[in-house]
Amino acid sequence: MKALVVSKPGEARIEQVGEPVPNEYQALVRIRAASICNSTDTQILTGRFPMDWLDGQKYPGILGHEGVGEVVKLGSRVTAFREGDFVFRPRAEVEGLGCFFGSFAEFGLVTDYQALLKDHPNTPVHFNWPMQQVIPSWVDPVEAPMLINLKECYSALRNIGVRWESSVLVMGTGGVGLGFTHMAKLHGVRNVIAVGRREERLELARKFGADHSVNTTSQNLSQQIQEITDGRGVDFIIEATGDASLYIDLCRLLAPDGKMGIYGINNLSDFRLSMRFMPPSFWVGCLAPDEPAAHKSMMDFVKLGMVRPGDYITHRVSLEEAPEAFAHVKDTDVIKIVIDLDR
Repeated sequence: MKALVVSKPGEARIEQVGEPVPNEYQALVRIRAASICNSTDTQILTGRFPMDWLDGQKYPGILGHEGVGEVVKLGSRVTAFREGDFVFRPRAEVEGLGCFFGSFAEFGLVTDYQALLKDHPNTPVHFNWPMQQVIPSWVDPVEAPMLINLKECYSALRNIGVRWESSVLVMGTGGVGLGFTHMAKLHGVRNVIAVGRREERLELARKFGADHSVNTTSQNLSQQIQEITDGRGVDFIIEATGDASLYIDLCRLLAPDGKMGIYGINNLSDFRLSMRFMPPSFWVGCLAPDEPAAHKSMMDFVKLGMVRPGDYITHRVSLEEAPEAFAHVKDTDVIKIVIDLDR
């Protein structure tokens, strides 16, 4: 099969590799689509991702953080999946290659971990297995990879304690920032503030539900937040840019007992905490998504038309075009790039 293999940091190409072989608790999946994660995938490609987060996987390896595939073959002990099911997060596990989540390939595997635990209760559960959930028929499988990030955003907001009466500032208007803006409104938050540097992206954030927007190239952020919140500060800040140099100034925008949640992997050594001009009490930490817990809610949002995953897709490419597509993930017109394996 064909797969996008990162041979070493900075080098990725399409290669012909072996096809994954399912064991009795796994299903073989024909991968239909995968989106480029502008954070995780690009960090693995460039060698900046902490490899201990990937169970010690080593280069070369198959990339792909956000994938969807169709079940084509079942192991003898599999009961959670059926042939024809579409499933999130298949993994191309191939002998001799690392699996960097592994969805940029023609075939992958999903694991019926509940059946495995029933027969072998002491088996360690891989963090990816609970995320391999079945996608209902009303979701377009080529658009479905968008929902992986949206489930992360939705569940992270719930886990940090966002409520309808909250004020939420979302720092950043990339794909993740837009997702957090959108998901905050689906939580019923009455005051969502989008912050960015490009007016066209802030306009998009307003379309995704932002009640206010601040352009930091032409507006003073602190002054705008004071005006929007009547001097109180914001209850929650979602930091979605990955720029640790912003953290101290952002914390100063928090209301008493406010929280700042950091999304993704950041260089926290750049965060030199200073209590000067800080609120009397506040919390800073990494956001904790629970993607499986948000699954049913997100599928219902799609069914009801409250989430249209295609709205996040700006570019569609073939698997052969994927290595070149990485050069464009930071382009101003890109929100999300989808690799359509049927192209």
